[in-house]
Amino acid sequence: MGFFSSTVSISRYVVSDPLPDNFWNHAVEAINRHHFSEMEYSLREINTGWVSPTDPFKSEVALPDISFGNYLVVSMRIDERKIPQPVLKKHVLLEERRIMAEKDLKRLSRKVRLEIKERVRQQLLAKVLPVPHTYDLCMDISDGTVLFMSCQNKARETLEKLFYNTFSTRLDPVIPFTLASSLLKDSASLMYLNKIGPWTWK
Repeated sequence: MGFFSSTVSISRYVVSDPLPDNFWNHAVEAINRHHFSEMEYSLREINTGWVSPTDPFKSEVALPDISFGNYLVVSMRIDERKIPQPVLKKHVLLEERRIMAEKDLKRLSRKVRLEIKERVRQQLLAKVLPVPHTYDLCMDISDGTVLFMSCQNKARETLEKLFYNTFSTRLDPVIPFTLASSLLKDSASLMYLNKIGPWTWK
C-alpha cells in the first residue's frame, strides 16, 4: 500500500536532527546496509528492511530508485510467517499424545510440554510461506518532514526502529499540537496554545 494505491493512510513525522548536507552520498549505502533480505529458507517469523518503492523484490536499491529531487522515496518491507493458534494447538496435542503413548506415560512435565510446543512450532514455520507487506515513505530532505503510508501502530513502531538504525536519528510524530505550534507565529497565540496543551487534542 502507498503512493501507488487509490487510497492511502498517512502518518506524519519530522526528523529529530538536521540531515547532513551530503545526505545523498550516504543514503544509498545506509539503506542497502538495512536492505530487506529474503527469508524463504529462514525460520524467522518476521523480517524487515528497505526496498525499492517500484520493485520490492529487487536485490538492492540504487540512487535513481529512491531519489526524486529533494525527496527520498523508499519502501519498508515486512515479511511475516503466521501459524494460526488452533493449528499449533492441534499439532502440539497430537505430538504430546504420540510421545505419551510411545513412552507409556500418563502425563508430561511442563518442561517437556514446552519443548514439544517449540519443536512443533519450528516444524510448522518451515512449512509456512512468509507474507510480504510494503509501506511507502517519502521524506523531504530539505526540512526533514516525513510522510509514512500507514497508521498501523505495529508498522509505525517498526518504521521508527528501522529508520533510527539506518540514519542514526529519530522520527518524531507530528500531532495536531506540534503542527499548530509550527504554523503559529505570534507569541500570544503560542502562549494560548501551550495553555491548552498537547493532550487535549483529539
